[in-house]
Amino acid sequence: MNVPADPPVAGLPGDMISSKAGVAWPGLPSSGRHLIALAVQFQLEQSQWWSPERIAEHQYHQLGLLIRHSAQTVPYYRDLFRRVGFDAAKTVTPETWRRIPTLSRRALKQHFQTLQSNAVPEDHGAVRSFDTSGSTGAPVFVHKTELQRFFWLTNTLRDHLWHKRDLSATMASIRIFDNPAEAAYPQGVSSSRWGESSAMFATGPGHSLNLETKVHLQVEWLRRIRPAYLLTHPSNLAALARYCLDHRISMPFLRGLRTMSETLRPEVRDLCRETWGVEIVDLYSTEEVGVIAIQSPVADELLVQAETILVEVIDEQGQPCPPGRVGRLVVTPLHAFALPLLRYEIGDLAEAGGRAACGRGLPVLARLLGRERNMVRLPNGHRHYPSYHYFMTGFDQVMQFQIVRKTVQLLEVRLVVRSALSPDQENELRARVHERFDYPFDVQFVYLDEIPRAPSGKYLDYYSELKEDA
Repeated sequence: MNVPADPPVAGLPGDMISSKAGVAWPGLPSSGRHLIALAVQFQLEQSQWWSPERIAEHQYHQLGLLIRHSAQTVPYYRDLFRRVGFDAAKTVTPETWRRIPTLSRRALKQHFQTLQSNAVPEDHGAVRSFDTSGSTGAPVFVHKTELQRFFWLTNTLRDHLWHKRDLSATMASIRIFDNPAEAAYPQGVSSSRWGESSAMFATGPGHSLNLETKVHLQVEWLRRIRPAYLLTHPSNLAALARYCLDHRISMPFLRGLRTMSETLRPEVRDLCRETWGVEIVDLYSTEEVGVIAIQSPVADELLVQAETILVEVIDEQGQPCPPGRVGRLVVTPLHAFALPLLRYEIGDLAEAGGRAACGRGLPVLARLLGRERNMVRLPNGHRHYPSYHYFMTGFDQVMQFQIVRKTVQLLEVRLVVRSALSPDQENELRARVHERFDYPFDVQFVYLDEIPRAPSGKYLDYYSELKEDA
């Protein structure tokens, strides 16, 4: 006779879920996935305090395993290593590592078939295909194992623990869904739990809403479910804060804000403090590689998740940038055995940081500047990344802006406003555009009811319609 197993026992909200009948506290996890997740968290708690040298030593040891796997099972890298004279059997060092050319998004799309491993380790779990459209809507496909997803969830849990979130509280997210009808207003989708990353804990409920929902309806939804924590894109969060500020809507239930998927500007932090008195915690990730960096518990800087990813900030000559210097971001997920991405250029610019303010040994990204393809190319051939920090300071009637390169000489400044700018204000803003772009472009103002989203669902501060900038 088969006797059904007793269900897991949940203790009080925030407690660990126990697998033993009649035992709620202390929680005793099962010997499966939850126990492994806790074992990894224990290791992460130790390794984050190691010296940068010790962390790098472990990174390069893991990297050597990935390189040997790539040489043996990935046609693209087998040919590449032979072509550049890279010996995958030797111990890898930072100097020999930089002999491997970077992998661009274009190369990933062009060589997608030969970049796939023909012998993925079985115990890494099922292999799934993922795509990311990016700001331009051009899809990039990758294959990832269940192990990679596990590490994504592990880093998400670390984020919760670092920032001491109350697991018994309500979590909400407003994000893009593949199916526009999914998580649609007015109900969205709800769960009794936050999600997989905290599945070993008895959390509060989780709610999600489609990002395509109008801002005023998002506000109504938030006031109805009353979350303690909200996760969404920075541009959407700014739109929510401005709406609440304009309509004098308070949300005293909010304790913390989380942002993802876009560059977080300092003025958005200021706006949320002014509107709700709540701080933002930023998380930097991409669909291709997973979690890259998490905001420090004590500062605005981003700490690289070095146990699962190797991050480089390199200059035009391909050399490492010193702290304070801006360069191109190159990333290598250390457990991507289905489709290895060795020295993958994700297209972002970042400022290299020094030692972490919190004392952890993890590498630091002082700030993110955004996509390299959103840099402006001046008529004289120079390229640079305009600063939009506090771009609209003093223009209180502007709720949202976007700058579009229409021709070589013309910029279209799209504005969503409470009231139109006066001629003097337009002249002042035109001068500010010239100063930030470092060029006397022709500037045309266009007033809109709403800024359209990019195919990725994001709001873009700037993009170019010129073919040569695509």
